[in-house]
Amino acid sequence: MSLLFVGTISLPGCLRDMGTGSNFRVSQLATQSINSVAVSGRTVTFSLVCATPEAGCWKYLRTDQSAGDGKYLVTVQGQRTTNDPCLQVIGSVQVSTSITVPGPGTYEFSFWQYDTPIDTTITIP
Repeated sequence: MSLLFVGTISLPGCLRDMGTGSNFRVSQLATQSINSVAVSGRTVTFSLVCATPEAGCWKYLRTDQSAGDGKYLVTVQGQRTTNDPCLQVIGSVQVSTSITVPGPGTYEFSFWQYDTPIDTTITIP
């Protein structure tokens, strides 16, 4: 009697996410500077420069915000783009993010930057 054994070998260490991002680290990025602010109606658009942990290996993922009493706390999330080794120096990414406010008034925006946030105040006519 002959017995045929068919096996499957799994090599999870050899498999890589090739761009979908599901296996790559996500991290909060520190805002280094606000390059510009544009107001259109109730929408405020910020052009930011954010620090990345490793130069050339991160991309902008999303902006998170929490609001209350005319104050917005804004955090920028980034995602590593590769499992390959990266240069161990601080890099940066350009980020454009828009926030819609409820109506006319003065609003405070606070962007996360390690220990001290970058704050700005915008008046919507």
